[in-house]
Amino acid sequence: MFTKYTLRLAGLFFGAVFGAMVAFGGGVPTVPISPAFNEPSQIVATLNALIQSLNGQASPITPTAPAVVSLGSFGTASGGTPVTLNAQRGVVSFTGVGTLATGAVTTLTMTNSAVSAASDCQFQVQSGGAAGSAPYVSTATPTAGSMALILANGGTTATGAAATFAIGFNCVN
Repeated sequence: MFTKYTLRLAGLFFGAVFGAMVAFGGGVPTVPISPAFNEPSQIVATLNALIQSLNGQASPITPTAPAVVSLGSFGTASGGTPVTLNAQRGVVSFTGVGTLATGAVTTLTMTNSAVSAASDCQFQVQSGGAAGSAPYVSTATPTAGSMALILANGGTTATGAAATFAIGFNCVN
């Protein structure tokens, strides 16, 4: 049974919730039609400062000249492992990869002169494998001139025989 204190506490709780709803709902300002930050001169100056900073020049964002931010060269290549692609970013399609059952792994090799042992690379499987399979790059080990990728299947279905896997990558040296 509810005591009178429990009922009072419940009433206090619901009153606080209802009061908060009224307070927040009643005083919410709308976004103005022409906010102060849309002045063309402010946007252009901000974009120019950002572009200068990305190009390695001193700007209001970075008073001292930073290092040049480079996206690197882009390329694509296809074939059986090892696939050769000399670019810092791109898509490598590995053809003829054997079936990967759930939890199975295989090693794929990319030969790349733009990669060193100190490279920081990100990889993502863009396509490949049967429905229900979930191929992913579990580890990537850079060495001078090549990259060893461990492709794993985390899905509930095998990837299928002689599959082609398109793997996107981006390496920063």
